[in-house]
This record gives sequence, structure tokens and C-alpha cells, in this order.
Amino acid sequence: MKLRELMKLVGAETLTSGAPLDVDIDRVYATNRISDILSEATEATLLVTGLTSSQALIAGELAGIAAICFVDGKRPDAATVEKAVRYAFDKALVVSREDMCGTCARLNACLADKSGKAP
Repeated sequence: MKLRELMKLVGAETLTSGAPLDVDIDRVYATNRISDILSEATEATLLVTGLTSSQALIAGELAGIAAICFVDGKRPDAATVEKAVRYAFDKALVVSREDMCGTCARLNACLADKSGKAP
């Protein structure tokens, strides 16, 4: 499913204008540990996290993830988002108002429904 569709279905807000939203997402991975991001994420992964530090963005870039979704309405500070845009971090940064559990449940239900599996 495209990131743009998932964002619409869960009511997420985009922080980075111009970032690609038509990337394919086939996996949601939730973690607040940098080491997990590096070891578990793939190119079609939407990372769901409460980490808003620049280290989370760097780990996401190194892991090659598709996008990052911050939860609980948390957002990186303006300087971190500006750095991401300036240094060619071409991944979408989005924010969900829901907590991690609720965000993941909604995202996974959307992905399961789109693939023909029961949500």
C-alpha cells in the first residue's frame, strides 16, 4: 500500500514537504531502540516510533526505511526536520496523534485489509 493512502487512513500529518509519499509500504515496525531500527527495518518499512531525535533519523536513513511515523503527536524539533531536509534525507516524516499501540493497530489493519487478509 502507498504511504499516502496509509497516512490518510490513520489521519497522519506530514512534516516534510516534498518527501515521496507514493512509496510502497508492506511492513510496519515499531520501536524506540536505535539498534532495532538498524537490524530490523527494510526499504518497504514504515518505522513507527516515539523517538524524535536526529539519531532516529540517521538510523532510519542507514537502515533504508521508507518513512518514519512519530506517535503521540510528538514531532522532532524544527532544527532536526530542517537538517533532515537539508542533508537530503528523502524519507517522509509523519505524525500520528495516537499512541504507538493504536497507530500500529490501525496501520496493520489497513495493510492486512489491502492484501486480502482479515484485519
